[in-house]
Amino acid sequence: MTTDCKEEMRNCISKYREELGQNKAAIKQTLTSDKINISDHFYQGDKICNKELFNIGGECQDTKYGIRQEYTYDEWKEKIEKPHAKDLLKMLQNEVKDKISKSFEDYEKYHKNATEDIKRELDIDSKLKAILKEKQQPETDETRAYYDVIRGLYENGDTRSQLKCNDLDCFNRTIEDNLSQKQSELAAIKDDFLDNMQNIFQHIQVEDSIF
Repeated sequence: MTTDCKEEMRNCISKYREELGQNKAAIKQTLTSDKINISDHFYQGDKICNKELFNIGGECQDTKYGIRQEYTYDEWKEKIEKPHAKDLLKMLQNEVKDKISKSFEDYEKYHKNATEDIKRELDIDSKLKAILKEKQQPETDETRAYYDVIRGLYENGDTRSQLKCNDLDCFNRTIEDNLSQKQSELAAIKDDFLDNMQNIFQHIQVEDSIF
């Protein structure tokens, strides 16, 4: 019996679409979950694809199928893959941008929290040194914020030097000025950081057409 190559290709195309949809769903889930249930993404349909028919030397190797324009099986696979790739790339860009923006928001929050914490402890130099010692390890964005705030209260940013102020009003003005300056610096750094990230992503392109 002669094989209906176009029918075989229709089955293969349909199955591949469904399989890639599940593959993409699994990839998306990895971005939001530490663990995925891989069996949730197995192909659940009943279509059978004899893809070896389209291999070199196979009975249907030169078969093309399409309504407006006909394509080989490999060409159809690429047409199905590329929209998924574009969708995932856009999602990845948004995910990266959101996480980096959130990290900047957290970093600014750490400085605000450190500022308020340190303002309550501005009685003597030894208390500042004690906070600095406590916050030295582990080295994170939060502990670096404490270091930056404390360092800004000393001459030349050197904790071995003299404190800039001797009274609480002076400390408050200095610490608020430093916080305002830090927020401005972070805003500029954030803009440059995200622009640079976008400059990387712009070189990752997915063709709209296979031709």
